[in-house]
Amino acid sequence: MSTTLNLKAAYQSLSPAERRVADYVLENPEEASHMTIDCLAANAGVSLPSVTRLTKKLGYSGFSEFKIALAGSVAAKTGRAQKLALLDDDTDTEFADKLLMGQRSAMAATSLLIDRESLRCLADHIVSAKRVVFFGLGSSIAAARNINEDFLRIGIDSAIMSNPNIMGKYARLLGKEDVFIGLSRTGLTKRTLDCMTFAKAQGSFTAFFTNNEDSVAVAKADLCFVTPRLDEIYDYCGLETNAMQYAVLEVLSIMVARKLARFSKEDYVRILMEPGN
Repeated sequence: MSTTLNLKAAYQSLSPAERRVADYVLENPEEASHMTIDCLAANAGVSLPSVTRLTKKLGYSGFSEFKIALAGSVAAKTGRAQKLALLDDDTDTEFADKLLMGQRSAMAATSLLIDRESLRCLADHIVSAKRVVFFGLGSSIAAARNINEDFLRIGIDSAIMSNPNIMGKYARLLGKEDVFIGLSRTGLTKRTLDCMTFAKAQGSFTAFFTNNEDSVAVAKADLCFVTPRLDEIYDYCGLETNAMQYAVLEVLSIMVARKLARFSKEDYVRILMEPGN
């Protein structure tokens, strides 16, 4: 059932505040699919908990899942929906085409999920930080390697901490002038989460990137960015993607360079396009 049909079916069971949210979404589905929870609550004239209660009542795990579903409903209605159906008898070309379509859909979902104000806030903290340190294990930390190199090129003291034997000790050395950035696709990596706890206890500003909106990092980090994991690809291949984390981190990198105003747009593009990047 589409999100709009879901809203209509549940309408009679909703509270007055929840109905105001439903009314706004039903009247402005496309606009609502691009809004943050704060913006939707303000436009509907209700509190944030009212929006959260509505999404839960409709069967969604939270606002993020509701927002993605709403965007899918809008796309389907306007004919922009593209179904990713991976089949055993697909040719290699068909298989690759569907995976690329899936990445495009994930990028659209990421654009809806990532809060621009949160990105701006993180960029501001990075610009004023004494040092920025990325924490993560295995393939999760791979997404940080490019942005770490970009930061070093534009004069930011940046480092990656991925050695499980010393991560905890290093995190305890971070202080109030430092920015901790954790990466975990599952959002469940205990060592990375513990490091975030250590850094935050020392006064560091903490940000976390994950594919799991149920991660404890959502509540514990100063800022948490949740990117899609491409469920249909995961179900078929057993693989998640880091592509969306790469994309968001690249946006963050360019935002930081712009704030530093040390390079023109042409200079920064040239740096990113240098051999080896």
